[in-house]
Amino acid sequence: MKKVTYFSLFLICSLVFNMQAQVTVPEEGTIYNIKHVASARYLTRSLGSDPPVIQTADLSANQKFQFKPVAGVDDTYQIMCVGTDEYLSRLDAGNSWTMNWVADPNSASSWPSSTISDKTQNAQWKIVAGDGYVLFLGVAGNGYVGTDATSDGAVTYANKSATEERSQWIISVATGTVDKEPLQIAYDEAKALYDNTSEGTGSNQYPADKRAALADELDYSLEILEDAGASQADVNDALSTLSTALSEYRASVYPFQPSTTEPYYIQHSSGFYSTGNTIAAATYAADQQFTFASVGNDYYNIKNSAGEYLTRSSDNGYSLSWGTDGTIAQTQYIIKSTGTGYYTIRCIGLGGEKTEEYSFMGTDANTAGSGVYIDKNGKDGKHYWKIVPVGDVGLVTTALEAAVAKVEEFLQYAIRGEGADQYPATEYDALTAAKTAAVDAISNATTQTQVSDATIALNNALAACIAAVKPLAPNTSEVYNIIHYGGYYLNAVDFSAYEEGASKANALTITGKSETDNQKITFAAVEDTIYQIKIASVADSLLTRCTDPASDDYKLIWSGDATSPYTQFVIKRVGVQDYYTIKCTTAGPTRSASCLGTDDANNNTGVYIDKSGTSTNHYWRIVKAGEGEGIKSTLKTNLAVCSGNGVLQVAHLEGKNKISVYSLTGQLIFTQIGVTGQFTKSLPQGMYVIVVDGATQFRGKAVVR
Repeated sequence: MKKVTYFSLFLICSLVFNMQAQVTVPEEGTIYNIKHVASARYLTRSLGSDPPVIQTADLSANQKFQFKPVAGVDDTYQIMCVGTDEYLSRLDAGNSWTMNWVADPNSASSWPSSTISDKTQNAQWKIVAGDGYVLFLGVAGNGYVGTDATSDGAVTYANKSATEERSQWIISVATGTVDKEPLQIAYDEAKALYDNTSEGTGSNQYPADKRAALADELDYSLEILEDAGASQADVNDALSTLSTALSEYRASVYPFQPSTTEPYYIQHSSGFYSTGNTIAAATYAADQQFTFASVGNDYYNIKNSAGEYLTRSSDNGYSLSWGTDGTIAQTQYIIKSTGTGYYTIRCIGLGGEKTEEYSFMGTDANTAGSGVYIDKNGKDGKHYWKIVPVGDVGLVTTALEAAVAKVEEFLQYAIRGEGADQYPATEYDALTAAKTAAVDAISNATTQTQVSDATIALNNALAACIAAVKPLAPNTSEVYNIIHYGGYYLNAVDFSAYEEGASKANALTITGKSETDNQKITFAAVEDTIYQIKIASVADSLLTRCTDPASDDYKLIWSGDATSPYTQFVIKRVGVQDYYTIKCTTAGPTRSASCLGTDDANNNTGVYIDKSGTSTNHYWRIVKAGEGEGIKSTLKTNLAVCSGNGVLQVAHLEGKNKISVYSLTGQLIFTQIGVTGQFTKSLPQGMYVIVVDGATQFRGKAVVR
């Protein structure tokens, strides 16, 4: 048989697919297919399922749709299945996710009695254009159409996120062209698994009969892919038999048999590490190290450093905790390779109403702090894990080195003493001692526990030193600007209107630099370390926490009552150079959190007094009027900040620069001095604050994916 390369097959499939006209603004009267991006399957009115599903191409009328524009509303349509003349709808029967079909969305009698009163909007979908795909946003439910799985027959739901590939669709003009793309995708996946696994009866190996069956189906699928005369039925038959063989092959793998004498890390597919019932950034500390104990039949206990057993709840079936009885089935797990370097971990003991199918370990999200649960189906990437021997990783000092760098930067600007804006000797000296011990541990530690202990001690010493700082004492004869961490200026909103009895509208926003009186602030001393904040040019303009009504104690107003405890603030450095929290000394009637801050760093964002002081959105610079730089335009340079594959890149840097990477809570993660041209840094997935100081100036957020 003539063989073709993968690239050739991909090119052929791409050409066939691209011959179908992709659209984002469908025309009334034209018939379309709606193709699911993540699976290459088609939206289908399956008569065997009330909700819409995704299925392989069958060229039937149940996979063909017309779009009916909703009068007077841009980009919004009713979507009618050609095969049944029914309309795609959201069935509001006590939830926001169930989808169904309705014969006439404009007729009340067509809708079940359980739906909400405005039934017509449940069959209206706004088309949101993406990069090569579209999203369907429900007008009634404000969620996107998507799936939880990519398998044939997977059900669609109306409450999905706009950020997931499973919510992405392609609208193309319906044609009679045979669609081989789903078969090509399945073939590539199965071939990669086959090529990277081996036959045998040992750990992570596959039985000979299942391996032979998969090889036969791969050969048959390749014949169909190469056959220009293959029908859609031929393609679908090959896809069905290949999918079955692949599923059986995966299930047949012999369980992983870990060593029972060495410790392991259990690393989530997100890159974060398990601590038992959460995932967190790698610390390589004892709480991220586990051992396995065999209980027979390829089942294992998972034990922490205290010798406790990871235990499934018998009551709810989804939560995990540490227990003392390793003989019960809820502490016993079977670990199987996915053939991709990852494993599934299934508890053999059931709990609550959970079934064997829903007994896998996994998370609901890929972010640090996400909970780990034991009621997953093992089919999602969030249910995949790596089992990494601690010895393979070696002694890891990354977190300790980052902590040392953070402390070194802190000490560049921290002043030891008892004066305003200084750090008391006791805490300052404890921090320098902890730093000396940490530097020694980087070079001389012999165990990961020693490194972890030094990291914890240094971070604790830094936190204690920051907390002990003496409050700032601004000059009461100077005029100041207060500049938000995002670079915008604290700006009074119509301060002249805040007279007694006036509206209690919130008094502050952050905006661009204006040189107006709205941004000019003075301070008045109440007593040592406590100050009132005033508009420089306006008498009786004391910044005041709103307390009437009590529920409005997140707002700020202007008042002339100098005796009110709600006009008194203390200003303390947060450990990041030149940044402070501004805290009202008196808690509100409803809220105890009392720091000045915003909910984001965008222009014209409101400023409130119910913040925790733990986020960069709650950080401020106090500078003499006219001396602050605020937001600088990066359009004057070619600076580019981007990320991909876990790597942050800052390109087109001019001259020499210092680059600092912070967490959103203001913790310094990394600093490098003297950077020219381009900077790259591998980071866990998440959002960071990037600060460039030097010949190039930049401050902003970046998402690392």
